[in-house]
Amino acid sequence: MCKIVSTISELILKVHEVSDKLVKESNDAISMTAGTAVFLQILNRLSQVDIMDLDKCRRLLIESGDGLVQKANQCREVISNLSSSFIRDNMVR
Repeated sequence: MCKIVSTISELILKVHEVSDKLVKESNDAISMTAGTAVFLQILNRLSQVDIMDLDKCRRLLIESGDGLVQKANQCREVISNLSSSFIRDNMVR
C-alpha cells in the first residue's frame, strides 16, 4: 500500500524510490532516467523555496511539468525540421 506523504522531503524520498523502480522496469531506461531526473530537479528546486503547503507544491509541479512538455514538443519539432533533409525514405530497414 502506498503511504501518503506529508512533507516535501518525504515526497522527494518517495520519488527517488519509485524512480529507481521505474528505471529498472522500463524498456527505455535512458529516457526514464532523464525524465525522473528532471522531475527530481524541479522537486528539489521547489523544496529550496520554503513551500510548506503540499497542495501549492503540487500545483507548481503540474505547471512546471506542463511547461516542460511544451518545451520538449518544441524541441522535437526543431530537431525534426533540422534533420529532415538528412533522412530519406527507406534509409533504415
